[in-house]
Amino acid sequence: MKRLKWIGLTGMMILSLWTGFAEEVKSCQAEPLPFSTVSLYRSEEELDTLMRDQKEVKLLFTGDMMFHMPQIEGARLPGGADYDFTRSFEAISDIVSQADLAIANLETTLSGDRLPYRGYPQFNTPDQAASAIKAAGFDVLITANNHSVDGGKRGLERTLDVLDSLGFSHTGTKRPEEEAVLIAEVKGIRIAMINGTYGLNGLESYLTPEERVTMIRMIGDGERITAEIEAVRPLVDYLVVLPHWGNEYQRQPSSKQRRLADKWLEAGADAIIGSHPHVIQPMMVNEEGHLIAYSLGNAISNQRERPGKPAYWQFTEDGVLLQVTLVKDPWTGQTDLGRVSAIPTHVERKWNGEKWSHRIVPAIPEDEETGVSWQRTADQVKGQPDQGNLSEIVMNV
Repeated sequence: MKRLKWIGLTGMMILSLWTGFAEEVKSCQAEPLPFSTVSLYRSEEELDTLMRDQKEVKLLFTGDMMFHMPQIEGARLPGGADYDFTRSFEAISDIVSQADLAIANLETTLSGDRLPYRGYPQFNTPDQAASAIKAAGFDVLITANNHSVDGGKRGLERTLDVLDSLGFSHTGTKRPEEEAVLIAEVKGIRIAMINGTYGLNGLESYLTPEERVTMIRMIGDGERITAEIEAVRPLVDYLVVLPHWGNEYQRQPSSKQRRLADKWLEAGADAIIGSHPHVIQPMMVNEEGHLIAYSLGNAISNQRERPGKPAYWQFTEDGVLLQVTLVKDPWTGQTDLGRVSAIPTHVERKWNGEKWSHRIVPAIPEDEETGVSWQRTADQVKGQPDQGNLSEIVMNV
């Protein structure tokens, strides 16, 4: 099989298909086999060349980064004129920095102080939040979501200006003259990223009909993204679609999400990694080797289970750091999925007597506060047995 041949060429063999976690993962960790025992049909010289020349890239994806007013107030420094969001990301920065390319969904605008800083329903976050995200090790922010024009056209443009000034790459929203698809070349592997949104919360009129084409990617019926996949596919080694889609707070993908994922994979996408529901939806590697993660949940926000909120808000405390390793064969030029692992995260929210403090922390199964987030994420990483999809995603503990 193609997958087994490729696994052999990279010098690894996954000895079991991971369909369960918690107890199993502690005792059934797959061990890499010696390279030569897997690829005996190659000469020693060829094996030495492959091991020396094969290219490997580590990607990391996480979900929705939102900043509600309790977070903004919590980051305000004494004197009230400056903000520091560093603590929000300090517990994950070592993990993020290990990736060659780290990607997150920026679900807010950086519209500046011409508008008041605010959370839901029309977000405007201090620039220092983006500075903290950058300092944590993130490289790419996707910007097409239902809050992209919360600050109007000027807010959209200023958000891009701030991201550019901080050295971020970005995709989803853009200036009219810029390329629509972001292509990053990392260690000789060319990776395309296509981000679009289902809508703009009724604020579409903030952009002209032309600007809704040239400044943001709307998903619509999916045909625009399909055409972009087909156009860029010959130019890249790996192609990721990052849709902002689905129904909020629903832990299973909608029928439209499934249809669009199938459409884009058939057109040539290698991975579908979604956002917007604010809860984690199933993640899996299907039989064709495509990675599908319908929603990565909230990376950080003020949403959580508390009195007066619906019961399903408990799941908004859960996020994930999705680690993806790509490997490119130096002879065939083919790039394949190497390893996928999911590190569950939890949004820690603490009151210090004066204000709230929010922090993304890795979830630990034995921990009283974060263990429930770990288990809920494990439940979703299993995938969906009724689809016949066997997940090869390994839960980190």
